[in-house]
Amino acid sequence: MRLSHATALAVTLALAVVTATSSAAEASPHVPAVAKAPVTAADAPGGKATPTKPRPVRDLWRPIASKATLPGGLAKANRPQPTPPPPPTDCRKAKCVALTFDDGPGPYSVGLARQLHARGAKATFYMVGRMVSEDPRAVKAIAAIPGMEIGAHTMTHPELTKIAPSVAEREIGANTRALRALVGPSVRTMRPPYGDRDARTDQIAARHGLSVIMWDVDTLDWQSRSTPITVSRAVKGARPGSIILMHDIHAPTVKAAPRIATELQRRGYTLVTVSELFGTTRPGRVYTNR
Repeated sequence: MRLSHATALAVTLALAVVTATSSAAEASPHVPAVAKAPVTAADAPGGKATPTKPRPVRDLWRPIASKATLPGGLAKANRPQPTPPPPPTDCRKAKCVALTFDDGPGPYSVGLARQLHARGAKATFYMVGRMVSEDPRAVKAIAAIPGMEIGAHTMTHPELTKIAPSVAEREIGANTRALRALVGPSVRTMRPPYGDRDARTDQIAARHGLSVIMWDVDTLDWQSRSTPITVSRAVKGARPGSIILMHDIHAPTVKAAPRIATELQRRGYTLVTVSELFGTTRPGRVYTNR
């Protein structure tokens, strides 16, 4: 059948448009091409190739939109998993030492807790109420680090035996309530400032569900303000069951603590919290070492 001149011209133009559109789709970086059908094993010399079904265009975008590659880490695989708490240590069998830090939280406290955790060491922080009110977020941050324990250390750091019983009650009670409001009932021990205590203050501690924690190794870090001296006193004084006293408000002590942890671990010690050192403690009872 012969086509008229006008009809032939229209067909030619239509073919040109289709060809141009197809070429543009192949060249454009924004339009995914249909996957080419691979040749199967049937395509042997003299045989016929059996192409597989082309992959639909919509399927080509699936890897791009998968949850594993979505921004913001929406896929569970990309979310950081919480650090599991360290397993408890039986200090009846292990060679345990408790590192303790008084008078915080200070500007170095959270960083110190993180450094100790990175070394597999646990510690107990005895916190003063006025410092807690200035930086409650630090209290929560330390308590959230596995292996860190929080203890009470009064509101204003007085000598408890030299103040009226009612004032001592407020000092211990208010500090304990403030800490428990932030981190929960895990606050079960207290340390009297300067180690100043008697039967009356022990009874106050007992009424608030607190055992009284002293120490048997005093680094005197507040006095020397020397990293090497603090390291030496802590390491030389340590014995199985020891409680080592330091202060996390002093920069030289913060530098010393990771070194102390490393050296004690090298000597076979496991660094634990005060509660872990004793297994269980009784409210009102005084503990100096295991």
